Amino acid sequence: MTKNTTGAFTGADPGELLRLLTPGEVAAVLGVPVATLYAWRYHSKGPPAILVGRHLRYPADDLRIWIAERGKEARHV
Repeated sequence: MTKNTTGAFTGADPGELLRLLTPGEVAAVLGVPVATLYAWRYHSKGPPAILVGRHLRYPADDLRIWIAERGKEARHV
């Protein structure tokens, strides 16, 4: 990715961009209802999410890390 003379990025490779998942996509990955994701968020649990305007989105990289951390915790119980 490079900057043009106005400072805007050009030639962005889609692979470099942050992948944001919808609550429905995350629920499908985790095998839980969407309502569970909202409950986890309300109780400050679950994978990290961000608001894009008024839409809740989950950064894919953060979700991968969250899942990996849960796996480590499960192995230490």
